[in-house]
Amino acid sequence: MAAKSLQELIRSPKNVEETGLTRGVLIDLALKCIYFGGYVRGMDIAKTLALPFADVTEAIIDFLKEEKFVEVRGGADFGKSTMEYSLTARGREKAAEA
Repeated sequence: MAAKSLQELIRSPKNVEETGLTRGVLIDLALKCIYFGGYVRGMDIAKTLALPFADVTEAIIDFLKEEKFVEVRGGADFGKSTMEYSLTARGREKAAEA
């Protein structure tokens, strides 16, 4: 078994599976981030989770929107990462359980 290079060890995950965390854990963490932050931009959720926005945090936020846990409250016209998200009543219940 070949040793991994330092670059391989510190590279950012390219998708949810590469984080090493379950989707459920990431969903709970994102909900808590929004719960305590109120209105939170996508890029701030990614920064708090220490994960890239593209393909990782974005996938979690998309799921939260589909399940009606969060809603878009506004944001700049620079893409999803600058949108502000807040919890719906359903999202607040889920965050309280997480």
